[in-house]
This record gives sequence, structure tokens and C-alpha cells, in this order.
Amino acid sequence: MDTPSFTANGLGRDTQVTHRQSLWVRGSAVLWCYRALGHQRELPIFIVYSFVNRPSLLDISPQRSLIRALIEQGRDVYLLDWGVPTQHDSQRHLAEYVVGYLDDAISAALADAGLKRIDLLGVCQGGTLVLCYAALHPRRIRRLVLMVTPVDFATDSDRLARYAVAMDLSKMRAGGGNVSGRWLKLGFQALKPFGSRLNGLLAMQDARNDDSLLEHHRCTARWVADSPDQPGLAFEEFITLFYKENRLAAGSLVMDGRAVDLAQLRMPVLNIYALQDHLIPIESSMALGSLVSSHLYQSMEVNTGHMGVFTARQAHLTVPARIQLFLSS
Repeated sequence: MDTPSFTANGLGRDTQVTHRQSLWVRGSAVLWCYRALGHQRELPIFIVYSFVNRPSLLDISPQRSLIRALIEQGRDVYLLDWGVPTQHDSQRHLAEYVVGYLDDAISAALADAGLKRIDLLGVCQGGTLVLCYAALHPRRIRRLVLMVTPVDFATDSDRLARYAVAMDLSKMRAGGGNVSGRWLKLGFQALKPFGSRLNGLLAMQDARNDDSLLEHHRCTARWVADSPDQPGLAFEEFITLFYKENRLAAGSLVMDGRAVDLAQLRMPVLNIYALQDHLIPIESSMALGSLVSSHLYQSMEVNTGHMGVFTARQAHLTVPARIQLFLSS
């Protein structure tokens, strides 16, 4: 069914540009389906985004849409959008999202595609959740793509990790509710207090004579300004298990009573990371290479920042092409 478009915090026009339909809904979560374009047909891909910010970054403008690039390759795209948590979501465990919501959404996509396995792509925190899922359900995943995904949460250059470790989670969840997205946004901005805003202003200045490029930068600015609340208990568990205790890289993570062992990954993996990423250091992402079988592992470095992997012109020319090569090989 078609679902009405949304506007982010009253910041203007619809923040998604490619036509889509909702395939599955559970609570605040929606599984969007973008149908393939053209006559060529490839296997579909299932994307899992982070709880932090909106997945509209993947479809930010007609000129720089990862989703558009993927459907133009001839593949259906399924996108799991976690939505905006309600008070009912504040007490959901992280494992419920991974072994419950994600598993059910993948089942819906597999049924729609008539397949038993699917290609999976995880973005940032969504990539971390995808790794957990793939380790628990390796037979359901054909190939795995990760983009700017943290794996080792205790690298020396990880400023975000130091910020997360210092969080007073009891104060952030006063009353046991959800975590304020506005509060988190201020924390992220503090990691790069001047650079991000200055770069945005300079980009708009450079694009002043190009209407389409100027609109792209405006869309990006609207995306940055929109920070949804975080599901309280799941956020607290993610910060504790991953950032404070680094259990994924240490091999001691347990989810829903089962060990999450990355050595159980049996599918080819493409790990894409950004050389100038101030949120996810390359060392954090690159750590995956030592945790999975070397003959299954490939990597791609992109000379841009965290957002630039999805919005920079050069990345838009190279990243979808590399994903296509990986999925089709």
C-alpha cells in the first residue's frame, strides 16, 4: 500500500524522493519497498538503517540517491525504517529489534521476493545490528554489505566512543522513557562543533548558481536537523553492550540467549568505510577483517566523511558500482 509522505520536524518538503510502498508494519517500524527500474533484473537487497537520524539520507535527492542507484541496477530495494519510538517502545530490549522486528521484516521481504536468502546491507549502527543478525541467522543471508559500520568500539581514535562511555544513562532515561533525539544531536555536534556547519554553509555558497545542487544541500541540511528520539531501553543496552563493554569485537555478546559469534558468518562480506569519518573511525570498521574468514572479506575505502559516503558526488559515482560488482560476482 502507498503511505503518505512525511515532513521532518516541519522543515519543508518531503524528505524522500523515490516512489515506495509499505510492505510490512509493526509498531513504529515500516518496511518500505522500492521497485526495480528498467528491464534488467538483479536479486533484491534489504537495507537496515540506524536508529539515529532518518534513513532518508539514502534517498536524499534525485542527484545523490543510493536507493535510486540500486533500483536502476534492476533490483528491488527493501528498507527497514525504525520510525519514531513511542512510549510503548521505551521498554523494548535491543534483542527484540534484532531477533524480532528485523527477522520478521526479512521474512516479509523474502516472501515478497519468493526467495529463501537475501542480500543484506547495514548502515552505521544498522550495520552493527545486521552483523548480529547475520551471525545468528547465516543461512538467511546470501551476501552482506556494511557501510560506515562500527565493529570495534574501543579504538584509540574513537571520540564518539569516549562520549558514549561517559554517558549517564540513568539521567538520560529519567522516568524510564525514551532518549531525546535533540539531546543526542547536540552531543554529535560537539564532536565536530564548527566543521560540519561551516562545510554546509560553504557548500551552499558554492552551489548558489546550480539549482539542483543547491536543493541537494538544502535536503541534506534538513536531514541533519531532524534527530528522532531513541527507544530508551534498547539505546541503553546498545551503549552498554557495545560501547562500554565492547562485546561484539570481544566475542562475548549474547542476544536472546544466543552467542553472537562473527566467526559464524558464512557469506561474502563487503565492508565500506570512510577515511575522513569523525564518527566511526576506520580502525573501528576495519576490525571486522580480523574477525571473519579472510576469503569471504572484501573492503572499500572512500575518501570522504561519514555522510559523504552517501551524499558526495564522487562517492555516488563509485560506491553503488562497487556494490553492484560485489552482489553480482
